[in-house]
Order: sequence, then C-alpha cells, then structure tokens
Amino acid sequence: MSDAEVIANYERFGYVPGQAATDQGAVEEDVLRTWLTDGLTIGGTTDRIDAYASIVPTDTALARYALLTFGIVYVGVNLPIAAQGQVVWDTQATLSPIDEPGSWGGHCMLLIAAETDEHQENLVTFVTWGGLQRATWRWWRTYCDECHAVDHPDWSAPEGLLRLDRDALRAAMAQLRE
Repeated sequence: MSDAEVIANYERFGYVPGQAATDQGAVEEDVLRTWLTDGLTIGGTTDRIDAYASIVPTDTALARYALLTFGIVYVGVNLPIAAQGQVVWDTQATLSPIDEPGSWGGHCMLLIAAETDEHQENLVTFVTWGGLQRATWRWWRTYCDECHAVDHPDWSAPEGLLRLDRDALRAAMAQLRE
C-alpha cells in the first residue's frame, strides 16, 4: 500500500490531511467492516477481506489458533511510552507511569508470528510502521485491547496446519454484507 493510499483510506474514517485534530486513529471494527463490505484501496485496486471475527485479547491460545489458521491476526494495542526504547517490547509486574497502557497512544498492528527464542521466552512478532517488532506474551496481555482473525484471500497459514470450514465462515460473513 502506498503512502497516498494509506492516507486516502484513513480519510474514509475521519482524517483530514493537514488537520492534526482529526488524526485520532480509526475504530478497528469500522475498518474491518469497511474492508469486508466496500473494500480498501491497496495497490491501486479495491481489496476486500472474506471474513473476520473478534477474539478476546486475553485468550492467547485462541489468538495463536487464529494465527495458525489465517496466517495473520489484526490487533489493537494501547502503547506505553516505555515501548519507545525497547528492542523487544516487554513489561514488568508493577507499572510505572511510562508503562501505563495508552501513555504513547493506541496503535494497530498485524501479528505474523509466535515463537520461542533462544532464552525460551515466548515471543510474538508484529508488522508495524513498515517493519517488524517483537514482544513478549506478557506485554501482549498488558497492552493488547483488540484482536481479530482476518480471512483474506492472499493470506493463509501453511497448508496442513489446521483445518477450518472457510466456506461456512465466508457464507456467514456474506450475510453481514446484505
């Protein structure tokens, strides 16, 4: 998606270029519903998803299942200021003011991987700001406030991992478009 397309899509949700007061982000459910029904402009064409479903963010097992099933998970987080200086986003049991959820603002990212590193730390990897960002599941449980499985025709998990009746899911979502 080009920068111009990002801005044009963002304008559909209230952003007016040059008016900082309108840079308030977008409601993820609104973006997903629009992506499903009307589509978003990506690569000069109208791009649509086939289905989406919300997941309780604290249900990390279901988030992992969605990742294995669909290949990505669309998440919203309340970023802490403390994340600005961290290579791997993590948090402590006791939060200082810079660790407070949302102290840096809300943000949308794509979860693309969940793995265990060389220190046996369970980590997740997001696509954000045009790059990759790793975080611990502990961080996820503290800051993730939205989580959505997204069925896009171009994204899929490796064949044979998990089976899902995608035709039934797509038929159910088609009713939302009517």
